[in-house]
Amino acid sequence: MTRFLTERELLDLGFRNIGPGDLDDGGTYEWWRYSIGELDIDITDELDSDGEVTGSYVEIGNEAFHHLKKTDLIKLLKILRHGRAGD
Repeated sequence: MTRFLTERELLDLGFRNIGPGDLDDGGTYEWWRYSIGELDIDITDELDSDGEVTGSYVEIGNEAFHHLKKTDLIKLLKILRHGRAGD
């Protein structure tokens, strides 16, 4: 499994790193946030003790989306920023 977005993609889209944290099973997580107005969009990548990604999900306004596609998130960000997805 791979990260939902690479670090470069996250930074290019305007996400900021909230930081790593520890999971109960000995793994860690990386947490990224994009804020627009009152809305927060969080991306979390969960990693095992060897640093391998075991899961990724997106939270939009405290609602978790485990099957959101990268392209759909990018379209959503464009809509939130500009009122339309464009090309």
